[in-house]
Amino acid sequence: MRDSRVTVARRVLGPISTNCWLITCAETGSLLVVDPGGFPGPVMEFLPKGDSRSKAMVLNTHGHFDHLWGNRELGLPSMIHRLDAGMLASAREAGDCWGYVVPSPPPPSVLLEDGDPVRLGNMEFRVIH
Repeated sequence: MRDSRVTVARRVLGPISTNCWLITCAETGSLLVVDPGGFPGPVMEFLPKGDSRSKAMVLNTHGHFDHLWGNRELGLPSMIHRLDAGMLASAREAGDCWGYVVPSPPPPSVLLEDGDPVRLGNMEFRVIH
């Protein structure tokens, strides 16, 4: 999808074929990586380079291992709803149950609440839990 303010791209990641969404503010180059559910190689081309990397962040829509699999490798700050954050600690074990080796994700940088704003460049979204 393209319009004057936003670009949205989808990459299917991981063995469970999780949809990862890459939302970019066209005006600022800020990037939101939504649910990096596998090794994030196909996402790397979208990441801002150098100092601009600070314009990128991960948003996990929930705490299932297949939605946060690539968090550690991306090395970006991440956000998740407070009520799902506890699932991050068991992501590795959940992957084991399915026969997958999932890296333990780093702790989230931001805990979200219902109704919180999420800023992406010149745009703002609201959390609906």
